[in-house]
Amino acid sequence: MDQADYLIVGQGLVGSILAYKLSQQNKRVVIIDKGSGNTASRQASGLINPITGRRFVKTWMIEELLPEARSFYKALSIRFNHSLYKETSLLKILHTNEQVNDFHIRRASEAYAKYLFEYPDETPAPIQGGFGQAKIEPLLQIDIKLMMDDFYAYLKENINLQESEFEHLALKEFEDGYKYHKITAKKVVFAEGYKMRFNPYFNSLPIQFSKGEALIIECPNLNLDCVLNSKININPLGEDRYCIGSTYDWNDMVQKPTLEKKKYLLDALAAAIDAPFKVVEHKVGIRPTIVDRKPILGEHPTHKNMYVLNGMGTKGLSLAPYFADHLIAHMENGTPLLDEVNIERFYEA
Repeated sequence: MDQADYLIVGQGLVGSILAYKLSQQNKRVVIIDKGSGNTASRQASGLINPITGRRFVKTWMIEELLPEARSFYKALSIRFNHSLYKETSLLKILHTNEQVNDFHIRRASEAYAKYLFEYPDETPAPIQGGFGQAKIEPLLQIDIKLMMDDFYAYLKENINLQESEFEHLALKEFEDGYKYHKITAKKVVFAEGYKMRFNPYFNSLPIQFSKGEALIIECPNLNLDCVLNSKININPLGEDRYCIGSTYDWNDMVQKPTLEKKKYLLDALAAAIDAPFKVVEHKVGIRPTIVDRKPILGEHPTHKNMYVLNGMGTKGLSLAPYFADHLIAHMENGTPLLDEVNIERFYEA
């Protein structure tokens, strides 16, 4: 019989970070995941951007999230002895006069001035120009695939990682915690991503799913040393490879790439750069988001010591380190959860 302080369901980005942080506090952890390798976490672009959207909107809670993310991924790079993290910038092509005006309005604001910067008028070749350019920094770039490989190796060696489909109906509640087959645990945390829709304990929560597709290309003539945004992101991966994307689809939940989205990405890429390229991979993932675009944390209203950590959407890399700590403090010390992320916001009368 395996005895644990925590049973975590899901070994995507969120579950991995939660398990890692709990293990650093000497908690006994069992983590269960089928291990398909095709999670939204592995398909993510790997970027943490303080300013997003056409109107240059500051990312929610970025003043708190950015220092925590920077510290966490730096430490993780040292722990895993891999270069997982670097700071870069984003060159944003402005395609309308309205965007140019929005940029200057935001740039004049003290709250935005440390993230938004002027960029020379001349667009470097082979990037297609627009009405102007802007620079956003700092941008954190995480090697998500390498990090997830490192997490897998760490969890396999140091934590009880069991690669199997979780059977929700096999989870039994008793006075001191939970029993799942040959595992007993004081607390259970579901960090299942989009699979939460199959979870009988939490599937009533207002979660939405967004399918995203992206391309990996080879483009030796691009020579891009920062992220380029020209309606789509072009993210340098090294060795002349770039990640292009991604798309959003709120209706198609089949986890297979589509010709429609590939054409959209190729058309957008052709409008952004004037250089030959070759597509080497077409990626797809399904992101979980909550209707109010905030993460969801907390304890089930009737099942004691059963928790959820989900709804990170496209911002999992920035949200997960901070809110994993937030949930741990709540579970271990009873620290109140922020109202904006507390599961109780959906259970209140």
